[in-house]
Amino acid sequence: MTTHPTTARRQINDNDLAKIIADHELWQARLGKAGARADLRDTDLRDNDLRDANLRGADLRGVCLREADLSGADLNDANLRGADLRGADLRYANLRGANLRGADLRYANLRGADLRYTDLRGTDLHRADMRGADLSDAIIDG
Repeated sequence: MTTHPTTARRQINDNDLAKIIADHELWQARLGKAGARADLRDTDLRDNDLRDANLRGADLRGVCLREADLSGADLNDANLRGADLRGADLRYANLRGANLRGADLRYANLRGADLRYTDLRGTDLHRADMRGADLSDAIIDG
């Protein structure tokens, strides 16, 4: 069973979140020469609308994205180790190469998600909808 820290998660408002994402997109576009990589470690983002968000390579360790809408989001190479994604909508999300080790994806919707090369060791996928998800070369055991 996946366990999550009992410590309080950081709270941020919608304006701060939008700025973090905008800075992250600039950081990516300018190859790290401007903006800043998104660091949302241990942040409470439950129920947020992050559809089509560009969080490629973001640090999302221990983040709470419970019931969040991440459909179509780009989470390629993101670090989601120990994240709480229970009931999250990840339909058609790009999770290629993401670190989901020890994450909680119970009841998550992963229909059509790209999970190629994703680290899923210790991940709780109980009752997750994986129909059409691409798990090619995903790390599941070990």
